Amino acid sequence: MVKEKRFFIVIFLAFILACNSSKKNTTSSTPKAQSNYSMQLKKVNQSNQSIQLLEYPIGHPNVSLKPLDQLRQFPLARYKKNHSLPPLFNWMDLNFLGGKMHPNYKLSNEQIQSNHLAINKELATQWNYYFHLGNVSRNAIKSANNPNILFANKHPQIPISATTLWTQLQRRDETGKVRRPHIFTCVSNLKYVLKNDKGEFFSRKGQKSDTKKIINFTIPNDIPNKDGLLQAKRLKTILSYLTRPINIINENGEAPPFYIKDYVFKHDAESVKHKNKLGFESWDEYKSTQKTRIRKAYLDQIKKQNPRLKNTIFSWYSVEGGPADRFDWNLSKSILSKVDNQYYSTPNFYPKSPEVWSRVKGPFHGWQWIEDGRKVEIKAGDKLFSPFVAAGWYRNPEKNIRPGQWLGLLKCLGVVGATFYYTGHFSTGKAPFPKPEDYIWQAVMPTYAQAITSHYESILRTGDLLLDRNKKPIVRYPVEEQNTLLTIRKHANKKVYVISGAAQTTKNTVPQPPLKSIATFELNGYQIKLPIRRQGSTYILDFTQSQSIKLTQLDAWHQAYHPHWWSKDYLLDCSLFDSPKNQTPTITDYTKSNNTLDFSTFSSYKRITSSNQILTYTINAKQHKNCYIFVRARSTTGGNINLSLNDEKANKKIDNRNWEWIKLDAKDTLRLLKGENKIFITSIQGTIEIDKIFITQENAIPALADWQL
Repeated sequence: MVKEKRFFIVIFLAFILACNSSKKNTTSSTPKAQSNYSMQLKKVNQSNQSIQLLEYPIGHPNVSLKPLDQLRQFPLARYKKNHSLPPLFNWMDLNFLGGKMHPNYKLSNEQIQSNHLAINKELATQWNYYFHLGNVSRNAIKSANNPNILFANKHPQIPISATTLWTQLQRRDETGKVRRPHIFTCVSNLKYVLKNDKGEFFSRKGQKSDTKKIINFTIPNDIPNKDGLLQAKRLKTILSYLTRPINIINENGEAPPFYIKDYVFKHDAESVKHKNKLGFESWDEYKSTQKTRIRKAYLDQIKKQNPRLKNTIFSWYSVEGGPADRFDWNLSKSILSKVDNQYYSTPNFYPKSPEVWSRVKGPFHGWQWIEDGRKVEIKAGDKLFSPFVAAGWYRNPEKNIRPGQWLGLLKCLGVVGATFYYTGHFSTGKAPFPKPEDYIWQAVMPTYAQAITSHYESILRTGDLLLDRNKKPIVRYPVEEQNTLLTIRKHANKKVYVISGAAQTTKNTVPQPPLKSIATFELNGYQIKLPIRRQGSTYILDFTQSQSIKLTQLDAWHQAYHPHWWSKDYLLDCSLFDSPKNQTPTITDYTKSNNTLDFSTFSSYKRITSSNQILTYTINAKQHKNCYIFVRARSTTGGNINLSLNDEKANKKIDNRNWEWIKLDAKDTLRLLKGENKIFITSIQGTIEIDKIFITQENAIPALADWQL
């Protein structure tokens, strides 16, 4: 009762702080029960609609906690030890994250650069990102004493990245005037410009244009060569400051000539002549081949002038098998560096707002875009990919996809082949740009998602999506329920599946569909019923032993709201052990009737019978803290459980045949240490079954509703 009163007061204070922008915002403890979440509502737009405040940082709409402080307070992602997934690539401008052109900051350039560096370090050391050197085309790094260079050289174990933007190159002509790159200025030669027989210029849509000149694909290699040499010079300067290699360089690639419909080229005499001379029958093949030739001429100069980039991965934005306005994947992909002996496509998954999550609306690409592109890429043998992702960049964050929904979508991208993500957010149009404290959460959601992928990496790399009747990969698996996204990938040689689903919504205002639903679908001859949450639910379903089907959830600890509201406690599923000695099998309790497997209220647990069976778990903590430990356990024989946390001991006699949360007794205070912590569990006597472990600073049994289990 005392705890409930204390909790109510905390929530009430948080609500007052959120609604009163004149007061300084403070951090708050995490809500402890789903029933209390409904209190965190705010009316918007003078209507009867409300938003869920827990989907926003504390203090919304006037958030005072800066991006770096938020990053440091978010719970860390939980990667599987010794995984081999690549780091994430940051496409969120670090200067804007640091306060550039922010109307509320009024920071000096030195302060912005200091924030830039601190956020860059935090992402690289805590969130599995490349340490990013920035856009080298802008020539922003001008000495070996640049803070980014100093950090990169001091920490060679941390991979580094850079971006190049062909279109942002600047040069001086023979008169000393600053000019754009040659790929733009070559329009002075009308031979390289789209026009009809009358000499009238075309727009990209084939309409008459009096002044706009659109480049065709006839330009010779010496034009992109010149720009490649200029870009190579920029990179050569950066490399002269570095004592280690650049691991990956991403070129934006949004340079002309662009993809244009065939009917426009058919009226351009130079294009028709060029196509016929080269012997191409289709315009699509002609355009894709010539686009790749032009890009290759540019890239070859960069590599030729900088031998130190020999082992650097080169990627390009939006080289993919997308359904519209994309060059042929089989021809265009050769511009990319191979990774794992295949080409990683780079589609943009930019739904931007919740109503677009499943469809395509102009430049805003929801799941349908991914589905169409993946089918082309997988057919070509390229099973893995690395998408650009952004949950929206509206100035008003209430229009952008919210954290729970976004996390669920990203996990599904992992199942269909995403090994890593290019995390984007864009400041477009006129200032004031979106406030970074409103969108810094977008930096960590790809990390949470990739960390879950690390727990099924072997299935990711060797397995495949299931095929439909036409032998095409199923990128969105059919379910009976609407607004449920489901993805499934199968192990190469076993009847073991990774399944990830997310309960979707098409709006940010309430009422919304439930945060949790039961997905119903057919798999391996069974009708399956499986709990699916807004933030995504990812499982390993193992049919290897037909009489003992196993289900393991990989992400039960994830929560549905903004990560600042996530619990700072640790919920561990015992099925997700690190390295058990004398391995014990996972056991799953569920309901089976006829050909239906109902996992709606399943339990998966470990059974240990002696001290020779040791379950091992790892926790990474941000700071030292005292803690209490609870286990959800039962015993049919009666017995004693022994737990060791960093050599501190706790134990308890267990004699209840039903599941219950039990606090372990310890002689001294148990402590989590900053960094890696090891937990070992054994049975001193008797047979003990353990479902979950809960590590908390409060001496109280956990409220599982927090995690929407």
